[in-house]
Amino acid sequence: MPSVNVINVVNQVLVSPPLTTQVAVESSPVTMEIDNGSDASLMTLDDFTRHFLGKILTPSHTILRSVSGVLSSAGESLMKVHYKGKSYELPLIVCKDTPLSPLS
Repeated sequence: MPSVNVINVVNQVLVSPPLTTQVAVESSPVTMEIDNGSDASLMTLDDFTRHFLGKILTPSHTILRSVSGVLSSAGESLMKVHYKGKSYELPLIVCKDTPLSPLS
């Protein structure tokens, strides 16, 4: 049986508008909200489909909880991210229906 991670998601913006930065995810430019205290990178299913059509999601073993309850995960994918001249492979958790801010 796979292990399960539990992440508490706080959708609280202390800076208005929220701080964002442009990163290349799978060579696609994506504006992401900066949260240096986050345990995971999240994206809505609509944004994921718009930016990464054809990219496969695998089942997620992470439970996302917010003050409004458990968030429904569509899955996750290991993504190639390029930022400030460095490359990383990072997991991205995709949420079905969340109060997440849409990306541009």
